[in-house]
Amino acid sequence: MPKTLEKRRLLQQTAVVLIALNGVLLVLLFHLSQKNMMENADQTVTKLLEFQTSIRSYVEKTVRPEVYRLQKDHILTDEYCSPALMSRSFVSRAILEDYLAQQSENLSGSVFRYASRSPLNLHNLATEHEAELLDSFESGSLSTHRDEIEENGKKYLCYAIPLGRFSSGCMKCHSDPKIAPSALVEHYGSTHGFHHKVGELSGLMSVTIPLSDFQHHAHKTFLVIAISTLIAFYSIYLFIRQLIIKREAQDLLLRQKNEELNLSHQKLNYAQKMAHLGSWHWNVATNELLWSDEVFRIMGDDIQSYAPTFDRFLEKIHPEDRARADQAIQAALSNHTPYEVEHRIIRSDETVRHVREQGEVTVDGKQEISGMVGTILDMTAIIELQQKLEKLAITDELTGALNRRQLFREGEKLCKLASRYQTPFSVIFYDLDHFKSINDSYGHLVGDEVLQQITAVVRDSLRDADILARYGGEEFCILAPETEAQQAENLAERIRNNVKRHIIAPSHHPTFVFNVTISLGITEHVENETFSSVIDRADQAAYQAKQKGRDCSVVD
Repeated sequence: MPKTLEKRRLLQQTAVVLIALNGVLLVLLFHLSQKNMMENADQTVTKLLEFQTSIRSYVEKTVRPEVYRLQKDHILTDEYCSPALMSRSFVSRAILEDYLAQQSENLSGSVFRYASRSPLNLHNLATEHEAELLDSFESGSLSTHRDEIEENGKKYLCYAIPLGRFSSGCMKCHSDPKIAPSALVEHYGSTHGFHHKVGELSGLMSVTIPLSDFQHHAHKTFLVIAISTLIAFYSIYLFIRQLIIKREAQDLLLRQKNEELNLSHQKLNYAQKMAHLGSWHWNVATNELLWSDEVFRIMGDDIQSYAPTFDRFLEKIHPEDRARADQAIQAALSNHTPYEVEHRIIRSDETVRHVREQGEVTVDGKQEISGMVGTILDMTAIIELQQKLEKLAITDELTGALNRRQLFREGEKLCKLASRYQTPFSVIFYDLDHFKSINDSYGHLVGDEVLQQITAVVRDSLRDADILARYGGEEFCILAPETEAQQAENLAERIRNNVKRHIIAPSHHPTFVFNVTISLGITEHVENETFSSVIDRADQAAYQAKQKGRDCSVVD
């Protein structure tokens, strides 16, 4: 095929490939822009709700206590109760409406609502849809609600979360109009907002924002990126076209031997770089050591920045592995046999790498040893992956404690040792009290963080020989070798008190600060008893602790 036709065909194929790649990239970028748009909208809604939550907290923790203090000091009458001052929904809605009115035209069209089945303020009376959401929040089947809706050809994002539950302090104003502040009854009437119970969900809070501004910004951004991508791909095409033209002009030069050798060397260098496999040649007589570029990279040095020697190579080897590696090399020289050895090296930046070194002797025309040739393979990534997989196989990914499978392995081992050497062995079984309510109230992200924090507290309370494992869910198990039941009970009580004193401040909900407690069951292994039997007894003891009222330990 003539060179011109071949070049034209190659350019056509390049153009087709680039157009196809550009199309795929534009589709991906469009989806990414839409995803980013929704993430920005979600962040906006979340910030609005967090803003509302902060206002509610301020009214609850600052305004109301101050009014009650003024009442106590007889500055205000006991019947004083200003809805405009005391109502969290009234104050937060008013502030948010003022805030939204100062924002962009699109955000000012947002709709904020409080909703309740029987509110004091009938403006907050739940719609049929909101009543269904309240039922879901109340049952725990739903912790948040997010929905995209379309009205009059416009799209909106709606986000709703449950409010807190009525506490005993709420009953002053929500139990019976007869005991409620008179100002409250006069403002709202006595037919609604009362007869609530402690623990009942007080309502929900929702924000609905239009997506038009977000869509406009996303489309504008996508248009800029799309134009930039087209320009970039066209530039690539011109670049490839220019490369093809240059390559055609250099074909004659590539036939020369030096260029062919250089090309072969580059290919070998790239291959070694991709494989993390370097090659070397050692002249025994002159002690001259030649390294490929990849060996310098493995050693953490600039390529060909110095003339390596065998002694310098030995200095790179980790002191604990140096004698073993040198012994393998000397044995290969003595026996005229290949060798293979794995060892560590210490790079110039003090980091440690794992390598596999292979070599064999070379001989001259008189069949005498002239040197050695070989390779060095960087196995650090492989070994680190193996170590990570080994760790994942025995630990719980969330808490870092041993997983259930490894728990039973260690437990059976300790049972056998206890029976063989007549030594005590105890098991402590515990789980978190009311953990489901934490997930229901704050969400599973907070629940996961609670498990992580409590596991850290328990781990810090253990002795060096104790073993902590996650049995499942919020249930954990502690293996205490050479420990009698009384000692295990003392350990359990120390753990329980440390957990109880720990303050949970979840990063996902920093405004919610609370404590958790645990119930513990303790049992001591009896001779020839299986671990399954021991842990079952410990589990039953933990169940008895819950029956006794939780936050305690029971010895089986």
